[in-house]
Amino acid sequence: MDGNLADLRALVAANQKGIHLVQELISCYGLEVVQAYMAHIQHHAEVAVRNLLRDVSMTTDGVLRASDQMDDGSVINLRVEIDLKEGSATFDFEGTSPMVIW
Repeated sequence: MDGNLADLRALVAANQKGIHLVQELISCYGLEVVQAYMAHIQHHAEVAVRNLLRDVSMTTDGVLRASDQMDDGSVINLRVEIDLKEGSATFDFEGTSPMVIW
């Protein structure tokens, strides 16, 4: 439990630092410039992921499968179907154990 609280505190601190840094960028360059660069970064990331998915689909039948078991015995099943034309993916968790709430 203490580890979870420490993790949450670290997440909050990281978010606060991120907020502060974005505010500094806006102060230096203005909101419109920061938003434009963020949109560019998001677009570039989308293109990169779509290209990666296309590359992966070329080396497989377009379907990836994985299964893993958690410490409590819960099973996670994942099937990823990649659309070569769109460079998109559909994630299917059918057969996965129900969510466990601690």
